[in-house]
Amino acid sequence: AYVREGAEVTINYLPSEEKDAWSLQELLEKESRKIHLIPGDLSDEKFCQNLVEDARRMMGGLDILVLNAGMQQAVEDLEELTTEQLRKTFEINVFSMFWTVKAALPHLPAGSSIITTSSIQAGEPGEALLDYASTKAAIEAFTQALAKQVAPKGIRATAVAPGPIWTALQIAGGQPQKKI
Repeated sequence: AYVREGAEVTINYLPSEEKDAWSLQELLEKESRKIHLIPGDLSDEKFCQNLVEDARRMMGGLDILVLNAGMQQAVEDLEELTTEQLRKTFEINVFSMFWTVKAALPHLPAGSSIITTSSIQAGEPGEALLDYASTKAAIEAFTQALAKQVAPKGIRATAVAPGPIWTALQIAGGQPQKKI
């Protein structure tokens, strides 16, 4: 991750990802960058609100908000997609964006940026990723509408949509084993 010299960054991660978070902190600190780590679950609205407030307080303000958390679990048959998985995927991938942006907007000055992460899945969905692909399409619509709302305030909102890439999501159930 590139972080401009002198910039501070706050990263949210799941408590189970703490070892990775510490590794990132160590890398950035070697480059004289300051990083704040806040563990927690983005599927909790109150946590999203507290995350923004804690980050703002620790860094003395906000100017870039990057929303790139994602849950992806492959399910090859719709009949096997549980309501629990569907709900959790939407809470993490979509609802958390609403909650986090809503909490951050009062603290973002003109010139700020909001960056969301969509996916090629939004336009070219895989058959085993019904819930995930649906959230990525929702993120694109969310970002387009948000951009129209915040542009008059001088705030940019944009989405990035990487193509197929290899991430921890693939080996953690994000793809059927036969495709790995």
